[in-house]
Amino acid sequence: MRIEQVLDLADRRRQLGAANTCQCGGTIEVYGGAGATPCAHCTSCGALWTEAGVIAA
Repeated sequence: MRIEQVLDLADRRRQLGAANTCQCGGTIEVYGGAGATPCAHCTSCGALWTEAGVIAA
């Protein structure tokens, strides 16, 4: 696992805590790694954010 982290080969997903929710009240899940652009999405309304800003809401 450690080598995967150093080489950025593993993808990761984490849910943000209750202090960081979407405006709809849904949980935000952040994912990235394995060469993918880091993204966040709301598990309730489906809003999607990247480093460039909001993609869809």
